[in-house]
Amino acid sequence: MTAAMPSAPLAGRVAVVTGGGRGVGRSISLTLARLGAQVIVGYHHDAEAAEATVHEAVTLHAGALAAPPADAVGAVDTPAASVYQVDVAVAAAVAALVARAVALGGPHIWVNNAGASANTSETRGLSDEQRWDRVMQVDLKGAWLGCRLAAPAIRAAGGGAIVNIGWAHALDGAPGLPGLASQIYAASKAGVLALTRTFAQEWAPDVRVNAVAPGWVENDWSATRPPAFRERVAQGVPLRRWGMPQDIADAVAYLVSPAASYITGQTLVVDGGSVMR
Repeated sequence: MTAAMPSAPLAGRVAVVTGGGRGVGRSISLTLARLGAQVIVGYHHDAEAAEATVHEAVTLHAGALAAPPADAVGAVDTPAASVYQVDVAVAAAVAALVARAVALGGPHIWVNNAGASANTSETRGLSDEQRWDRVMQVDLKGAWLGCRLAAPAIRAAGGGAIVNIGWAHALDGAPGLPGLASQIYAASKAGVLALTRTFAQEWAPDVRVNAVAPGWVENDWSATRPPAFRERVAQGVPLRRWGMPQDIADAVAYLVSPAASYITGQTLVVDGGSVMR
């Protein structure tokens, strides 16, 4: 008979989630808090969303530890969960975020989730080259800096795990998704998956480095798509549905947990079976 999984397997761990206030990042932040981790929610622009995520994370963290939650007004300043503004493409800014985690006794978990869009209103008015540079700076350089700067601190804190967020279709060339946005996104996320393997080799055995590669996942962009498009996508997925942010958060939670202690350098594809290798 196997032992029951502890209700707070990440208790005592300090976790950093870049881009942790919205979408998939929000689900990751809340899931790690629910498992007992102290979560630092990194954000770049949307402070309101990040602070709302932290308020919810404080309550979830308290529930995991069977402790009363901190006062909501001061929750963003408590160690249970906190916000931190960071531009992940700037080394000094990432180093400051690492220092914040060190001050709390960590980091033990680092999730490189922050990403830039190549095909939404955020890119309106940008040239093709500017769109390329923007995504590469945030998605690829941001993950590179996060790994390089966080890993020594994780090692100094006693070891832990890094998870990079990639893209499933970086593995198959994004068939049926022609165009500049797919080219740029696939190139950046393929680089992230390669970095994952490189850093896993470099930092073993103290720091495990893995990646999660989502497929079609519900987000702000997907909500603006026409019903016919959404249905066509769902029918093209073997499991016949779009992924939910929680699907990705659960995969991240597994990879940073003690249950994955013998896993490093791997990419966990979470896409409903769209990419089968």
